[in-house]
Amino acid sequence: MNCDSGNPDYNNNDRNWTNANNGNNKKENNNTKNVNDIYNANNTPVGYKNYKGMQKGNESDKKLKYDPPADYKYEVHLCICNRPQQAFECGRCHHFFHGRIYERCKQHPLDYFLMEFHQCPYCCAPTTEAKVSKLSWAQIRKIEDASLPNDDDEW
Repeated sequence: MNCDSGNPDYNNNDRNWTNANNGNNKKENNNTKNVNDIYNANNTPVGYKNYKGMQKGNESDKKLKYDPPADYKYEVHLCICNRPQQAFECGRCHHFFHGRIYERCKQHPLDYFLMEFHQCPYCCAPTTEAKVSKLSWAQIRKIEDASLPNDDDEW
């Protein structure tokens, strides 16, 4: 009894698996592409967008332009890492000290100088109370090294 109801006979020599698959006689799937099919005539990949200019004929579109907003302010931060040392006077204890008060450089925020003052070395007052001295460091040293009258007295 022959039950040929339109179903493919896979054992029949006249037909093979690809003929039985809905009549597709191709040996490869429709979704697969040849390696040469992914490049166009210019040897650029298919789907590659030309970002230098979307329209070939318009020269003004070839250059990317960025116009900042009208309220944009560009600030140039100067490096303060190599600023000179100064003489300071503490506002709390009135002692003089020489060096630099700690300030963070906006151009080099990770640099840290160990000899900068974070507080007064005598009374530990914050550096906000330290003021730049009107006297130079040489004048301060001269005053501090001067001998006082009657310094020879012994008790």
